[in-house]
Amino acid sequence: MICLFAGVVFLVSCGCNKDKVVKIMTYNVGAFAKEIDDSTPLIVKLIETIGAETVGLNEVDSCNRRHMVDQLAVLASQLGKGWDHQYGRAMAYKGGAYGNGVVTKAKVQRRGVIALPRVDGGEPRSAAYVETPDYVFAELHLDHKSDNARLEQMRVVTAELKKLFQGAGKPVFLAGDFNAIPGNTVIQEAGKDWEILTPPSLSFPSDKPRICIDYIMMLKGSGHVEVISAGLCTADQFSAALGPDIAPHVLSDHLPLYLEVRL
Repeated sequence: MICLFAGVVFLVSCGCNKDKVVKIMTYNVGAFAKEIDDSTPLIVKLIETIGAETVGLNEVDSCNRRHMVDQLAVLASQLGKGWDHQYGRAMAYKGGAYGNGVVTKAKVQRRGVIALPRVDGGEPRSAAYVETPDYVFAELHLDHKSDNARLEQMRVVTAELKKLFQGAGKPVFLAGDFNAIPGNTVIQEAGKDWEILTPPSLSFPSDKPRICIDYIMMLKGSGHVEVISAGLCTADQFSAALGPDIAPHVLSDHLPLYLEVRL
């Protein structure tokens, strides 16, 4: 912004970040313990190699008898100084909690958790979100048992995020494990309000991927982005981060999905 004072022109920063490029990521990490006791250090290396600044994670424990630590806080601390986190408790589990969350090195302006309903005997779920100066990022994990449960949870998270951030003037991203393949009624319902920005990549199971159930979407009308690249993390990225001896299925039964955009 240009200001004129006493005949002198000053250039004043307005805090805008036009043409900023950001990379975000979603990963169902299976409580960091699918085939080894603690995959956290390996996932840290993978995030660093991919270069994501905000990462959503599914199936995360917090201080329960299965894992006595706050797994999301541990991940953020291992990623290093400047990383923040927001945990989204979905339900009580073994004396602690089970849910999902977000880690980010962007400045967090607002944060929260949206409780998603339990339907048809399924599990209660949640969506954790953070608002940064440039975008909103929410991570969810929809129920695995029925379309009815997933549909109701999708409607609730959409309504809440629209109420919170529609008109905020920044992109609103929704990412995670939707437990629904492309063309499913849940994805059709999502398509009324959300634009899917990632390709229909086969993300599960990680040893022999055969279905797409992980997505990154943007709320329609919430902003404009240019997609630079999007898709699953490649075998080359896994090898670069972890070496040739660590296969993706050792870390999780899902493959991580990323999106790189210009705001």
